[in-house]
Amino acid sequence: MRLSLLAAFSLALTLTACDTAGPGPDVPTGPDVIDPITSNQQALVTAAFAEVEELFDLGFNSSSAARVASKDAASLPMAMASMSAMVDTTTYTGIYDTGNAKGYLVQMSYREPQGVGVWQARVQHARAVDHDNNAATAALDAVESVTLTFLSYPDLDAFITALGAGTNAYLTGTSDDAEASFTSYDTWRVAQVYSPGVGEAVVGYANQELRESVTVREPVVTLNTNGTGTVRDGGADGAVRTRYYGADFAIAADGSFSGTLLRTLSSSGDLSDGSLVSRNDYVNGTFRQTKQRGGDGVVVRENTEG
Repeated sequence: MRLSLLAAFSLALTLTACDTAGPGPDVPTGPDVIDPITSNQQALVTAAFAEVEELFDLGFNSSSAARVASKDAASLPMAMASMSAMVDTTTYTGIYDTGNAKGYLVQMSYREPQGVGVWQARVQHARAVDHDNNAATAALDAVESVTLTFLSYPDLDAFITALGAGTNAYLTGTSDDAEASFTSYDTWRVAQVYSPGVGEAVVGYANQELRESVTVREPVVTLNTNGTGTVRDGGADGAVRTRYYGADFAIAADGSFSGTLLRTLSSSGDLSDGSLVSRNDYVNGTFRQTKQRGGDGVVVRENTEG
């Protein structure tokens, strides 16, 4: 993404079909052809969906429970100190916002790229999104990920403390200005994924350099090197979905696809308590679902199967 996109206002890239003006000489009727999204935009969509898809894997990862951090923010320095000697170390914890009565799932990691220590926190939660600028219609459940990078541990600790205290205006929902809430940190990024209708998904991305929104009304199709494939688009009731296909997956020249459907992963936010819900539906009629949020300093997960 080019630096020319630097702007204080959002750049909306709405990929939609629109009717031409009334019929007349040499004026075609019917909708225009939808232009395919660019490779940069597709990378944005894929990355944002990956943020959502990981929620399910985390919920059913048998080793994840052992990586839950200590019960309160005061003990985090000890936990992080033990991590500082290791590379690519990640721990998960839940933060319950006492000021806003909302749960957050927080992934904290420590990396040493090129020998320099970097701390990162990724906060995942549900966020209400006014998708149509109409106060009369209900907001949609967006799955939001806020990723911040810190060059020192005290900066990370200060952010975690503020998160639990409910003092960040953007995360408590009292402000929609992410830049005002996060610009003091070293680097920050906000990714939102939600579906305003069946087969339609919106991916929003913002950081210090750009604000961009991509509306996807045609599926984003990916063919993997092993022959399998994924199709990402919107689902029902504000959910976003990824469909997984077997090794016979194929993409035709016109963009259509075929293959054996293996499972469908749908994810959405529950705005009542900030939970993130991910559900896998398999072709044999079975399902696995995980609902998770932060609460009282721990990760609360409800895993169900049927």
